[in-house]
Amino acid sequence: RHTRSLCDWSSDVCSSDLDSTVKMIRQQIRSLLFSTSSTPGKSISSLSQVGYSIDQYGVLSLDATKLDTALQNNFSDVTQMFTGGYNNLSTFSTLSAGYAGDAV
Repeated sequence: RHTRSLCDWSSDVCSSDLDSTVKMIRQQIRSLLFSTSSTPGKSISSLSQVGYSIDQYGVLSLDATKLDTALQNNFSDVTQMFTGGYNNLSTFSTLSAGYAGDAV
């Protein structure tokens, strides 16, 4: 039986037996978490600012207190960051659509 080890999310080092698709997905998730939204708010512009993080073992976490604080104090910035302030935007639209559009 062959087992695979986990990727180190804090760097670009993965076990050599992981295929390129897994590496690409890992990089895209990390990029979404640590990059600025294409539609940042005035005070909230990234997922890490609302409590999302990835630890050294690749475990995705959400700090609920940090998210609650961001939603209570900057709700419009959080929705701007996620949606670009648009409802029902087509995947073919050329408008920036925040993380929801960036992930597509």
